[in-house]
Amino acid sequence: MLKGAVIGWDKDSADRLPAAFAAAKDLQITAVCEKDPALLALAAGPLPDAARYGTTGEFFSRSGGLDFVLVRGEAGKRFETVLGAL
Repeated sequence: MLKGAVIGWDKDSADRLPAAFAAAKDLQITAVCEKDPALLALAAGPLPDAARYGTTGEFFSRSGGLDFVLVRGEAGKRFETVLGAL
């Protein structure tokens, strides 16, 4: 089973990602990180068992044992987040 997380949750994520995750039978999303509280709450619907974090600092300090991190958001702002995930 692959364990992953999503950094950056928006309306597009809510519309597309849950179906993609459900189609992958050996995949578990264990955490979601989003700075906007309303968008973070939106992730709770399709991912009720995933931990939710409001900052990347909190996410990186508490999320371990992941096989991958899906980093979403504006292209110019993903660089530092991607480096942190490595």
